[in-house]
Amino acid sequence: MTMPAPLQFAIVVAIWGSTFLAITTQLEPGAAIWSICYRFLIAGLLLSVLTRLRKETPPQGLRVHVSLALFGLFLFSINYIGTYTAEQTVPSGVVAVAFTLMAVLNPLLARLVLGQPFTRGLMIGGALAVAGVTLLFWREVGAFSLADGGLRGALFALLAVLFAAVGNLFPAMPRLRTLPPFALNATAMLYGSAMTGVIAFVLEGPPPLAHSMSYLLGLGYLAVFGSVIAFSLYAQLLRSMGSAARPM
Repeated sequence: MTMPAPLQFAIVVAIWGSTFLAITTQLEPGAAIWSICYRFLIAGLLLSVLTRLRKETPPQGLRVHVSLALFGLFLFSINYIGTYTAEQTVPSGVVAVAFTLMAVLNPLLARLVLGQPFTRGLMIGGALAVAGVTLLFWREVGAFSLADGGLRGALFALLAVLFAAVGNLFPAMPRLRTLPPFALNATAMLYGSAMTGVIAFVLEGPPPLAHSMSYLLGLGYLAVFGSVIAFSLYAQLLRSMGSAARPM
């Protein structure tokens, strides 16, 4: 039985609303970008197992895989590199507020690139989302300063928002729209993990071997709940509601 779209949306919002806090456990020295690689490697492998159990047809064709690689690069690599880097100098609540801008940016890009309808309701909903999350994290937003790395963090957060918004267009494109959601996300996550691993090696060097328990627990939560469950539900939402649906 298919889960109702409003329930899917509520679960996705609840999970992604908590991931901004969980990300703070992943910022150990020399491990932030590697954490993204691990997160989507674990999630991609788990989804690959589910793909086999569900007997979903794996993606085929060079053009499809190129699109999936770009999807993985934008949404599961550069987006998160920007997010994790931002949270090293910017409070998680401020980054969460920055991501509410996608409630406005997604409909605009969907209209420009995919020709999807652009309605007043979407814009009103986006404005309410920005206002609501800003009120929720008002203390962190009010105390935020561009000094001491704040400006750098804010720029990385905005960069992450931009790449995430572009990445959200891919599942709604005709070439990927018909792919089963688990196979779609599994392949894109593995591509994203591989590219992030290369970036991590260049910027951070070899992966650190020692990690705290909070790091491992946070990684598990982000991989299973923040990636496998949330992105699988979100892929279904994108297809039923269009790419104007917003991630957090």
